[in-house]
Amino acid sequence: MLLLRKILPISFLFVLLGCATQLVPDYDAAAVSKIEATNTKVMQLFSSLDTYGHKKLSKNTLKTLDTIIGEFDAIRVTLDARRVPNENATASKIIMALPFIKQVCGENDKVSCWNPSPGILSKVIKDLRELKTTFSSIPVSGDLLKGFKIDYETDILQVLHVEKLLKDL
Repeated sequence: MLLLRKILPISFLFVLLGCATQLVPDYDAAAVSKIEATNTKVMQLFSSLDTYGHKKLSKNTLKTLDTIIGEFDAIRVTLDARRVPNENATASKIIMALPFIKQVCGENDKVSCWNPSPGILSKVIKDLRELKTTFSSIPVSGDLLKGFKIDYETDILQVLHVEKLLKDL
């Protein structure tokens, strides 16, 4: 009974605060569609590089990489510009004070905690630029390519999971 007296008011508070404050960014179906389309291009690129042999990247492949990087950068900007929860709102302050949220988000990076996709896409872009630079100067190597692909897949899966979670909220 004592537990019920403590949980009920706190639950009621969260319901009220949730109604008054947006606690997650808006879902953007068009951005997710663009992410999926660009991801398909990247996976096709990795597939073609897998059969590349020990050659440096061709001008056509470099141009394809530039296009992909530009597409991801445009998506990143779109997602970065979307409305995120007001960190000064009471609900945001309460949630950010929770110990497990502080562990996940850190003390100083509240915006990327509410809206992680732009930051993850920045890493995708950085890694694709590094792939381009690396294989422009040395021949494509299977093991090195595999490392780039694993990093890419890990990051893009994070973005897709976060964005699809927003859809379900």
